[in-house]
Amino acid sequence: MVESIRLYREISDARLIVSGGIVRQKDGPIANLMAEFTTTMGVPRQDIIVEGRSTTTSENLLEVKKLSAPRLSLSSHHPAIFDARLPWPASWG
Repeated sequence: MVESIRLYREISDARLIVSGGIVRQKDGPIANLMAEFTTTMGVPRQDIIVEGRSTTTSENLLEVKKLSAPRLSLSSHHPAIFDARLPWPASWG
């Protein structure tokens, strides 16, 4: 998240998409926690898009693609992003 916030601050007119669904039934979507953290770090709430349905890294990528503009910078804290098994970056056109 810290790298995403850094990029957000460097790119004019940027918005953040936080993605992650429910991991444990008693909790809400992980994306809500990420949105809360980014606002605590000074990102205005209107610049944050929350995607809370996806439950796997592949679903995260596919849902973010649906929400993103043609230009996208992707940041992840987890190496699983490389294991998502998507044709990358060709599938992003």
